[in-house]
Amino acid sequence: MILTATILLAPFQQNMTTVQCVFLVAPNQPKLVTKNLLESYQARHTEIVESLWSKGIVAAAGRVDGDAYYKGISVFRSKSAEEVRELLRFDPLVKNGVVDLEIVPWMVEDVFKKGPKFSDRQTMLFGILARPNNAPNYDKAKLDQLQAGHMANIGRMAKDGLLYSAGPFLAEGKRRGIFIFGTTDRKKVQAECAKDAAIAAGRLELHLMDWRISKGTLFAYPK
Repeated sequence: MILTATILLAPFQQNMTTVQCVFLVAPNQPKLVTKNLLESYQARHTEIVESLWSKGIVAAAGRVDGDAYYKGISVFRSKSAEEVRELLRFDPLVKNGVVDLEIVPWMVEDVFKKGPKFSDRQTMLFGILARPNNAPNYDKAKLDQLQAGHMANIGRMAKDGLLYSAGPFLAEGKRRGIFIFGTTDRKKVQAECAKDAAIAAGRLELHLMDWRISKGTLFAYPK
C-alpha cells in the first residue's frame, strides 16, 4: 500500500478482486432539512441500500458513528464509480445534497458474507490508511524495506484474528488503503498498528471509525 497495488502478500492474496468503496461524506455546503424530512430521506436510503444488499450488489454497508466527515461506508460489487452513481441515482440523501459521494476502487479479497438480517447491526472498526502531508521521502531500498514490514504486520494481525480485511485503493490520492478490524478496542488496534513499519516511519497514518454493519458480514481470516 506504500507504492502500488501490485505488491500484495499473504494472507490477503488468494481471491483479490476490485470493488467500489463508497463513502457518504459531509458536503462542503450541507443542505438544511427538517427533522421529519431527514428521517424520510434516511428511510428511503436504507430501503435502496437494503435492496442492493439483498441482490448481492452491496457487500457491506453501514453508518459511521462519531466522525465529522465520514457519515456512511458501503462496499459495492460494481465495475465503476459511474455504475454506483447510477444505482444510487434515486437516493434522496445524495440527490438532495445531504451527503456527497466519494467512490474509490478498492482491491480486496472478497470475504464479505450476507448476514441473516440487514437491520441486525454490529460495530466494527474501519481504518483508512492515508499518506500524511508531511510524509518523509526515502530511497527505493528503504521504501522496499518499509513495504516488507508493512505487509508482515498485516499478515501477523490477520493470523492473530485482529484484522478481518485489508487492501489498497486503486486510485491516486491521499487515501492509500483500508483495514477492517474484528474488535472495537481502539487502544489494542492502535498499539498493533503502531508496529507497522510504514506507520512508524511516518509514511502512513491510520484514521479509525466505528462502522455499523450487518452481523455476519465479515469473518476472521483463518489462522
